[in-house]
Parts: sequence; structure tokens; C-alpha cells
Amino acid sequence: MSDKNDFKPDSIAALAALARLLAIAKTDTGQARRVADFLLAWHNAEENGGWDPVDLWQLDTGIAQDILLVTHS
Repeated sequence: MSDKNDFKPDSIAALAALARLLAIAKTDTGQARRVADFLLAWHNAEENGGWDPVDLWQLDTGIAQDILLVTHS
């Protein structure tokens, strides 16, 4: 059983970034499609297809930073 004190600040930041990405993926924009592609690939790239990191260049800076934060945690 995990204690909430086991979470490091980086883990909390990554969870917050993930929540923001999930909210964006539910919208209907070009950025949402790219975020959804990332989340699906991050979950299971073999089943859902890969994700092209070049997509980061087509995202707002804050969204790209959230993706990088999630991949580094």
C-alpha cells in the first residue's frame, strides 16, 4: 500500500501534467489530436501506434513541457 508521502514533488508535477494532457485530449483541436496520439502511444505504443516527437514543435510550449515532464517521470 502506498503512502501519499511516498510521492516526490516530481511525481506530483507529472500527475498534474498528465491531468492537463488528458483534459486537452478530450477537446476538438489539432493540438488535442497530437496530445491524444501521445497519450495512446505512451500507454501502449505497440497496440496504439507510435508517436512522433516532431509533434512537440506544433504544440503550445506549456503542452510540450507537460509531455516532456510525463515522459521523464
